Amino acid sequence: MPRSLECSYHDVESLAPLELARLLRRLLYLEAQAAGIPTSAVQASLKIDVPDGGEDGRIQWQGEPTYTKWLPSRFCLFQSKAKDLNPSDCKREVLNHGTTQLKPRVKEVLDAGGTYILFYGRDCNMEHQVPRIEKIREAIREAGELYADTCQLVIRDANQIAAWASEYLSATVQVFAAVKKPLPPSLENWSSWCGFSGFSKFAYVSGDIARDTAISQVRAHLSKGPKRTARLVGLSGLGKTRLALEVFRPPEDPVAQLQQQMLSEQVIYINAEDAGTELLPAIHSWRQEGMRAILVVDNCDKELHKRIALQVEHADSQLNLLTIGPDPETGATSSEDFPYIQLGAAEDSIIVTMLKRHYAALPEADLNFIAKELARGFPQMAVLIADARLQNRDIHDAVENDLLRKLLGAPPDAESQAFQVISHCALFEHLGVTEASAKEYKWAAAFAGVDSDRFYEHIERFKARGILSKHGNFVQVRPAPLAMRLAADWWRGCSPEKAERLIVGDIPDRLAEALCGRIRVLDYVPAVRQFVERLCGEQRPFGQAKVLNSELGSQLFRSFVEVNPEATARALKSAFAGWSIDDFKSVGPGRRNLVWALQNLCFWKSTFPKAASVLLSFAAAENEDWTNNSTGVFLGLFRFVLSGTQAEPKDRFVVINDALDHRDERCRVLAVRALGHALQTGHFVGMAGPEQQGSRFPEQEWRPKYYKDAFDYWAEALSRLASIAMHDDALADIAKREIADHIRDLASVGRVKELDEALVPIIEESEGFWPEALGQVQDIKEYDFDRMPDEGKALVEKWEKLLEPRQFSKKLALIVTEGPWQHHEDDAGKFVDVAAEKATAFATEVSKKIDELLPLLPGILVGSQRQAYPFGYRLAQLATQPKGLLFSALTALEDIDASKANPSLLMGMFAALQDINPALFDEALGYVERSENLRVHITNITRASRLSEQQLERMLRLIEGKLIAPGRLQGLSYVRGLDHIAVAFLSEFCNRLVVLGQDGAWAALDVLFMYAHGEPKKWEGCRQSFRRIAFVPDMLLAELGKQRIDTHAFQRIVVKLLQTEDAELASHISSEIVKVARHESSRYDLDDVLRPIIEILFSKYIDVVWPTLAGSLLEDLRTEYYLSHLLGSRFGVGEHPGLISRLDVAYLLAWCDRNPKQYPALLAKMVNIAERKEGQAPTFTPIAKALIDRYGSEEKVLDALGVNIGSFSWVGSLVPYYQEQVQLAAPLVEHPISQVREWAEKLISYARQQAQRERDRDAEREIGLY
Repeated sequence: MPRSLECSYHDVESLAPLELARLLRRLLYLEAQAAGIPTSAVQASLKIDVPDGGEDGRIQWQGEPTYTKWLPSRFCLFQSKAKDLNPSDCKREVLNHGTTQLKPRVKEVLDAGGTYILFYGRDCNMEHQVPRIEKIREAIREAGELYADTCQLVIRDANQIAAWASEYLSATVQVFAAVKKPLPPSLENWSSWCGFSGFSKFAYVSGDIARDTAISQVRAHLSKGPKRTARLVGLSGLGKTRLALEVFRPPEDPVAQLQQQMLSEQVIYINAEDAGTELLPAIHSWRQEGMRAILVVDNCDKELHKRIALQVEHADSQLNLLTIGPDPETGATSSEDFPYIQLGAAEDSIIVTMLKRHYAALPEADLNFIAKELARGFPQMAVLIADARLQNRDIHDAVENDLLRKLLGAPPDAESQAFQVISHCALFEHLGVTEASAKEYKWAAAFAGVDSDRFYEHIERFKARGILSKHGNFVQVRPAPLAMRLAADWWRGCSPEKAERLIVGDIPDRLAEALCGRIRVLDYVPAVRQFVERLCGEQRPFGQAKVLNSELGSQLFRSFVEVNPEATARALKSAFAGWSIDDFKSVGPGRRNLVWALQNLCFWKSTFPKAASVLLSFAAAENEDWTNNSTGVFLGLFRFVLSGTQAEPKDRFVVINDALDHRDERCRVLAVRALGHALQTGHFVGMAGPEQQGSRFPEQEWRPKYYKDAFDYWAEALSRLASIAMHDDALADIAKREIADHIRDLASVGRVKELDEALVPIIEESEGFWPEALGQVQDIKEYDFDRMPDEGKALVEKWEKLLEPRQFSKKLALIVTEGPWQHHEDDAGKFVDVAAEKATAFATEVSKKIDELLPLLPGILVGSQRQAYPFGYRLAQLATQPKGLLFSALTALEDIDASKANPSLLMGMFAALQDINPALFDEALGYVERSENLRVHITNITRASRLSEQQLERMLRLIEGKLIAPGRLQGLSYVRGLDHIAVAFLSEFCNRLVVLGQDGAWAALDVLFMYAHGEPKKWEGCRQSFRRIAFVPDMLLAELGKQRIDTHAFQRIVVKLLQTEDAELASHISSEIVKVARHESSRYDLDDVLRPIIEILFSKYIDVVWPTLAGSLLEDLRTEYYLSHLLGSRFGVGEHPGLISRLDVAYLLAWCDRNPKQYPALLAKMVNIAERKEGQAPTFTPIAKALIDRYGSEEKVLDALGVNIGSFSWVGSLVPYYQEQVQLAAPLVEHPISQVREWAEKLISYARQQAQRERDRDAEREIGLY
């Protein structure tokens, strides 16, 4: 590199007009910057072919300096000319064409006493300048200007321009580049620097806060003037040079962003590796010559930076410096005077955005995989991998030897101990290195044959370098492609015997998992695939079911599946050969991993048959109940999209055929269900994962290329199901259900012909009774019919007609028992219960043939009876002999087990008869009352009727006589069937129930609550009855699982009663709450019931209830714990302050003073500790602070507060919560009570330890460790 770069007049003469104008603009900016003139004073245009009024550039300023070496005055106007001009030409340049008037811009500068400068790109010495200047003066005289002989006129010829440009390195480089004069290979201005493909190809993506901040920081620093230095360091591949390039990017609008324009104008990029030993002498020379530039020196190590900085910071220097270090550097401390930026990993989202812009040909799944799984913050890695993906090269090739050398900081040397250590670290996805996990790195050291202390020293050096990143207790080689390259090279040179010692020796379990985590992404390495194949042989560890059914063994095997699917599929098939389905139920510890492994194996077409066969056995012996269990995975394989397999439909039907032929019925059932899944046409939910295995990019599962592919698949599955529904009695019902479930879906995609071929024979075989199919057909008519073609409509109407049962019993079952829910919106916008209307119409038909109905009555009095009520109501209205029908139904109900009975039919009949035949209603009700088997149904039978007081009295007598339980009255008033009953009667009715005890009180509450709901007058009339209910002992101790509506009703009446002064009730309720606290089974189910009650007790009756509640806190641990839970803060520093926080602080402290040895500690457990205000550190609540100040010398109080502080809920990282604890306790280290100071220091110390522990955990989660 030459120590001095100089332009010659020949160089300037070679410049084209546009290049000369560009040079003028650059020189004006640089000169202004150097002289301290605001760059806003510069105006320059590159539009050389547009009329300019005699101006190609100008600079105009006020104040100091009055002039510079190249600018004779504060106002200079330039005309740039790159062609030969004789004196007459010079005269014409300042005049308007064909006139004697000066060009407006020329006149402007001369009128102002400024300087007109001809920027003349030709050699023109003083002898030749004189006649030219004289001609210009002549033009000024002819224009009539008095200053013609005195105005300042200057010609800057090619010699002067060359000298001016040579003062600025970037201007010199610009001239050299423009005339294609050879430059030192390492020297580039911004435009040539950005021309390298690695930079020009990728636009900078903003949004990464750390990088955007670094750019702003360096720009601001280097804009302050000369002698400024900055440094950018970090691992190779992080994008340091790309970031530096962005620092100097020219702005889109130079006028609006002059400061940025100046940075760009001055920058010179130098690669220190290319410049070699000539770099320092050259910079020394530039400094001595007073050259002005911003030097960006790439691949500059720390020592070289120091030596260059000495020159740049010299008193005579007009240079600035940004160096880019090839490695991370420890102890890098940035300051305002010296930005020292350690570049870290880029955000994944930024890398994804970058890749999307330039690799649109790659699927989005590939780009996400590259950024998030492989590059992990290294943009250059992302680019290299994306290129490899496009060219179908192994990812291993992304890290070439040169990049490997840069990342390691030295050439890779297999004999080097440091290289051995980093290679062995790369064998594992992560490696434990702290005291808690030291056995891992010690095992790895022993395996590598390196002393553990030396091994650890190398780990520390690689951590400092940045290629080992620390995550809590573990380190990980980064970036991932580097780890994969190192691990792949190790495996290629490793003997089979040594490789096997890795997995079958005494390796720690977690380290074995980490080994497999790395192995799974080395699927492209033949040595690794062979290693897996050996381990999965019949007599080898992973060819045996016992090993596969262990937690660790199955986890390791799951990783092997991604490396060598064929070998692992054979191993599974062999290991479980000969197992019965019941044997598969015994697979426990390894089941989850084996299911995941099978899911991955089922993805590949080559391993699908073997894997699906084994998965079928797991599914038939299912013992898990989550969605992605073996059954869910197996059935999902048969969807036509999102199937999670590359197997084609024909391969999937082979598996179904084998399952249908299986001797175990559970497998045959799964085959039928799989065919049902094959009929699915929409609303697909797939399980993500199997499409991306090992280091492979996400693969595409099988998808239909044409609509016909999907149509053929559905047709085949439907045909097989139809055949099973017709011929296989054991599976017929399942097949019919699967077909029925998909009738509407298949019709919506136009498969009506195939449906017709399948449905008609099945309907005929079923004699029209197929409720599930009818429901689907009716839904089609309701929601889809109008959109269907005529052919489809005709077939749907045909199916509906065929699905009308011909047998009376089946018709009864279809319409009354199993009738599909069916509603229709009428013209008025109201929804009509179509199914109920059909049941009513059917009752009209049945009323004429009661004899056919009578034998079938038992069947419509049990189980689910969807439309029995409207059917019974209409039947009773139309029956010619209602008494015979009614008593036949009652007799049938008498013979049915009460727990299975459903009296909805009789409810409808009684509701109708009450109005049309009251005598029969009373007679039948009397029969029910007398029948031991019927009386339990009396309230259900009459619930829809308007009961009289006499009929209610009859029911009450049954309860009082202990012939039916009080609970039988439940729901009696839900349909407002008691609204007509007088308040006085119903109150007395309920009072008599209350006398019967807790069950009677709950029944009374059920009746009264709905009766008085929303009726203030009725509520007041029933107040005393409600109060009696509230006073019944142990109401809150009703059996666990009491209906929520009951406890809610109890809460509502108690709160409402307490709103009117009632100290006696308040005292009773507080005692009942204490009973709940004492109860042997913790009744946390009552929390939401009791809290609103306690709120009103505290607000209106604190003096009445507090002695009871507070006194019980000292009884026993169970009582104290429950009451503390109920009354206190849910979490000490959470957002749930607790009911006790509503009490006055002075009141609580007065209570504490009565028993200072016990009460303050109890209170400390319950109070809310901290409160927060937006933007402020948390502070102690007034009650917590008062407890500390007043009782801080009591150890029990401080202990209780400490426990309380440590109780909190959280979302996300725990670190902020522990940091808040430090902030909370910090002010107490200066508390006047010594015990409080000690306690605060311990609290702070503990919180900081926990915060660090949680940071480690968070860091470990980043690499998949939980």
